[in-house]
Amino acid sequence: MDDDRPEVLLTGLLFYDLVLTGLGKPPTPGEEIWTAGMGCGPGGIANLAVAASRFGLRTSLATVFGDDFYGAYCQEILAGQEGVDLSLSRVADGWHTPVTVALAHGDDRALVTHGQEPPYSQDALMGDPPEARTALVHLESEPRAWLSKAAANGTHIYADVGWDPTQVWSTDLLDQLALCHAFLPNETEAMAYTRTDSAVAALGTLSELVPVAVVTRGGDGAIAVDQTTGEYADVPALAVDVLDATGAGDVFGAAFVAASLGGWPLEERLRFAVLAAGLSVGHHGGALAAPGWYGVDRWWRSPADPDLKRAYGFLVDRIPADVGPPVHHAPVTPPARPFPVARDTASAEHPPAARDTPQTTHPPAARDTPQTTHSPAARDTPQTTHPPAAQNTPQTTHPPAARDTPQTTHSPAARDTPQAEHPPAAQNTPQTTHPPTTRDTSAEHPPAAQNTPQTTHPPTTRDTSAEHPPAAQNTPQTTHPPTTRDTSAEHSPAARDTPQAAHLPVAPPDTARQH
Repeated sequence: MDDDRPEVLLTGLLFYDLVLTGLGKPPTPGEEIWTAGMGCGPGGIANLAVAASRFGLRTSLATVFGDDFYGAYCQEILAGQEGVDLSLSRVADGWHTPVTVALAHGDDRALVTHGQEPPYSQDALMGDPPEARTALVHLESEPRAWLSKAAANGTHIYADVGWDPTQVWSTDLLDQLALCHAFLPNETEAMAYTRTDSAVAALGTLSELVPVAVVTRGGDGAIAVDQTTGEYADVPALAVDVLDATGAGDVFGAAFVAASLGGWPLEERLRFAVLAAGLSVGHHGGALAAPGWYGVDRWWRSPADPDLKRAYGFLVDRIPADVGPPVHHAPVTPPARPFPVARDTASAEHPPAARDTPQTTHPPAARDTPQTTHSPAARDTPQTTHPPAAQNTPQTTHPPAARDTPQTTHSPAARDTPQAEHPPAAQNTPQTTHPPTTRDTSAEHPPAAQNTPQTTHPPTTRDTSAEHPPAAQNTPQTTHPPTTRDTSAEHSPAARDTPQAAHLPVAPPDTARQH
């Protein structure tokens, strides 16, 4: 068997998650609630992918990314940051990445989602699935053809289910367990599908249908039966403060698979999964809450409770010597930087340099500027007829001292010297002649340019506010702070004089995909 085969194979729908925490109370119509915390990042099937990868498992994901900012951002996080293989994934033109807003309150959360059915099915993405040691799947009412192919390849299928909005809980779904090695529902789902009234009774029914049956019980821990070894385990949950429970079940599943691949006894597998899920709820949910080996190692070094030390003493021999670098948790908002599309996805042909600008002809240096025809000398003046000497001066910013005066080209020496002290040659021009110390930093405007009033820009905006095209220079410009530069600079000259009725997009566009 090929040792390089994936250890975890995944397919499913990916979401961009926006998680709000610290609500204080559930929102009601007609009111606004300010939350204490927020996090964002990939969600959905990405929860399993990141959780598995952070436990050192070779993880291959087949999913669909929208051709928008959310899709590009999720690709960069999964492939670039987390090392997930996306060679089976695709980018869908004209399709928006689904977005979920999670409102975390108490020990649970409510989800609000916008999205559409992806243009590629799981079977289309998988085709003939690669040989893999395990596959983590989400069972649905309609069986997926790739599952039987994967099982025939010798892949162990670990399955879970989701909430049934129809409340039918059809037992036909359980027929798919014949393809599975393990089934990991929560107690609500387990009791509904087995028509039982307790988690223990549900576990008993499921253990007759699948070799390994696990029922998660939230704050009460988890119970499991392994028919291949004859083991039964019942472990309590950790006493933790819950910030957000989003994705905790996925972290549980990935940790259980990691421990199972290691051949651990059932109780250790179950405790390890409970621990990982418990650690994840202390961070904003979704994929980036997964603790990985780094988080588990930090926890193991911290507890002072002797009972916990004894219960989890097996970690001494399980935690690897190299637990990896510190994990990245969900940022409040995505960072303002270009996100190169992962090279192993269908959209990999888009160059990273183009991702911050809609123009296709910009050199790398022009990634933050929409104009492509401005020379360095022309940036500080509306005239396009600068003498050759001005083109040799790459600096377009005024000396710091000169920015305190209404004249845009005064040097420090000029500020302290009366106008009458300027050389006679300067008396015949509307502007005073600058002393030699300022000649290398000014744009050396010809006389015609001297009468044009210039707006003094603060030092922090000097290099960007001067990038407006010539036609726009005679219009008073407002000083843009650095944080607004990447958006305001993308308007054309015509847009500056005419208000545009721009409608809100479903998702921010991935500008590189528009090239």
